[in-house]
Amino acid sequence: MKRSARLAMALAVAAPLFSGLTLGAAMAGGAPTSAPLAALSQYQQQVPSGELNRADDDGERQPDDDGALLYVLPTYGVGFEYEGQVWTIEDEVSAANNRGRDYVQLESDQARAVLYVEATDTWTDAGECVDALSDEMLGKLADDADVQDIDVELSDLPDTALGAYIAEVEFQAGQQPQPIALVIECRAFEDGDGVVAFTMLVHEANLDGALEELEPLRQSVTFDVDPDASTADDDGQDAAGDDAESASFEGETFDFTYSYDPTLWEINDQQSTRTEDYVMFGGPYGSNLGFSVMATGMRTPESCVGVYADSFRELAPDLALYEDPDTGETVEFWGDEEAYALFTLTNENRGPLFVYLHCALSPDGEVMVALTGIAPQERIEFVRDEMMPAVGRIEF
Repeated sequence: MKRSARLAMALAVAAPLFSGLTLGAAMAGGAPTSAPLAALSQYQQQVPSGELNRADDDGERQPDDDGALLYVLPTYGVGFEYEGQVWTIEDEVSAANNRGRDYVQLESDQARAVLYVEATDTWTDAGECVDALSDEMLGKLADDADVQDIDVELSDLPDTALGAYIAEVEFQAGQQPQPIALVIECRAFEDGDGVVAFTMLVHEANLDGALEELEPLRQSVTFDVDPDASTADDDGQDAAGDDAESASFEGETFDFTYSYDPTLWEINDQQSTRTEDYVMFGGPYGSNLGFSVMATGMRTPESCVGVYADSFRELAPDLALYEDPDTGETVEFWGDEEAYALFTLTNENRGPLFVYLHCALSPDGEVMVALTGIAPQERIEFVRDEMMPAVGRIEF
């Protein structure tokens, strides 16, 4: 089936296949390789009004009245505590579906920060972990010339390494760059067989307050914790997703596996040829999620997104980049290893729709993954939580 025919089919009238909605999306290929700026964009240049942190008359930070919640990274049994009134869980995935890295994303309206916590045995040295995660994140935030090292104050903990930077980040082409602080701390497991890593993104203006909110999380880390001990507040989901249903789709032409929630998605179409594996899922709200996996050839992620956008534009000439109604910001990223953009269009049968396009290279660069997601425009959170992280659920 040609790409234009597939896109036309995706835009056709489709009734919701499921009445329920199971959240719990994963970030791509470790943390956070998918949409870090999309997560942070809601906090750019926003300094909270009033007191950023709770403090008594002596300036001492006071705990949440409801006490701390325990989150356990399941594969490695690493636990940490967080305050539910300060931090909320947005995304999570276990190591089996994330290239050996247990991962959870937290966000804080109070601290105006995005925090990624992960555990892995990919690295056993804390310094090596910081170097690798710094390269991973900074490569997605800014050019080297727009990054400077900074000093931050955190309490001393054993077997840790720290990296901190200010990156001049352009959230939108032509927009004035914003100074975004990136703080990465890695800590070796007590047995030396892995690391737990904290990666925090926050506007420079909010850095001091965010560090205060980070401090109790990093101090609370414990090892060899039973995943069933978790008390994490994640809207009724199992904190690590161990009890959630899981299914997978395996490529025939290319060696990959895509993990998905069968209570949320159902395979509507799949095809394999000598040059491509293709699968289309139907989901709630009449949403569709399609993957094409093919040899990279001369394609780049940016050109891949452009080709798919042009194909959609042939079907819907009003295709345009989505702009946040409050800030005017777009959701897009154009990198060497991946590119994505969120568009809007109006379909005569289905009304106003989001179209999410995401192309990414396999770890060896030989294979290109092209994702197309379609959902009603009133479901922006569903797009963010279930479509934008989807590429990261592919394992080669």
